[in-house]
Amino acid sequence: MIKKINIIFTNPIRDPFPDFLRGIALILMIQVHLTEVILISKPEYLFFEKLSYLMGGIPAAPVFLILMGYFQGISKANLKKEIIRGIQLIALGFALNFCMNATLLYKIITGEFNLVPWKYILGVDILFIAGLAFIFIGFIKRFLSRIYLQVVLLIIVFIVQFLTGELKVEGDLLLYSFSFLFRVSDWSYFPFIPWIAYPVSGLILSHKKLIKAFEEFKLPTWSFVLLITFLLITLNYALEVSSNLKSYYNFGFTFYVWSLIFLILWGYLLKNIQSKFTDSLIIKYIRWLGKNVTVVYFFQWILIGNIGTNLYKSIHFQDYLIIFLLILFITSICTYLYNLSKIN
Repeated sequence: MIKKINIIFTNPIRDPFPDFLRGIALILMIQVHLTEVILISKPEYLFFEKLSYLMGGIPAAPVFLILMGYFQGISKANLKKEIIRGIQLIALGFALNFCMNATLLYKIITGEFNLVPWKYILGVDILFIAGLAFIFIGFIKRFLSRIYLQVVLLIIVFIVQFLTGELKVEGDLLLYSFSFLFRVSDWSYFPFIPWIAYPVSGLILSHKKLIKAFEEFKLPTWSFVLLITFLLITLNYALEVSSNLKSYYNFGFTFYVWSLIFLILWGYLLKNIQSKFTDSLIIKYIRWLGKNVTVVYFFQWILIGNIGTNLYKSIHFQDYLIIFLLILFITSICTYLYNLSKIN
């Protein structure tokens, strides 16, 4: 049995490290979704909540988007395929919004909840920025192919973010449309500005295949100590930004730089764990999650979203941990069965 499980979780063709990064990011994202949706707000949980938002924020969505930009940068796929892939991700985002809010939408339709359904149907989740970014990067890597132009583009993103930080939009049509581009509503979770900064960062890294080089790089001890010291000194700043969703979803240049410094140290730590325990079944399982990143993300949100309709902010910490393990287990089973269904 163990041998069969090892075969399922092993793929010798793929680079294991990026999958491991994505797998860890998925686990962290599941826990923060549960914190946001079902964990009851109590003073004794405050520090855990802040830590949960930090670990479910920086080493999660930014990792997905940086790796996406990186691999798109080194991909040989033509522009048509990249545009189609972007459209597919956007369509999947709409499908997920319906599925994850199915229970809530039913209660709205039946009159049990007096809520506006469109903010849930058109909620700008990460699949939308992923789709828009895939199309955007497809053009950028061809028409702004030089690295210095892409760095300038990254700077422009934060100039635009700064200038539109307090943007107000009137009228429903403009509000729902602009929510995909800027943080102008509560349901604009991953607007194009500033979140496109992470895929562009991945594209910049792809020029020298720096993530691949990072796997073989040994961080000097003095650099390691310096990074840890800096992060500890500024930790309170990061905790405050990441636990304030308005600030987190509309992050500025300072938080972006902090997140990159954090991710350097985070990546170095995970690289060593992955290489040291590469044959461990748990490590293989996490890499398998990362390999199936979109499917896992889809299933976990369907479960959490529909559970949250009935359990919103009502679960204590010990039950939260049990639900987290159950969500991870059920999501894994659903992902496995989905992959099984694709085998001819």
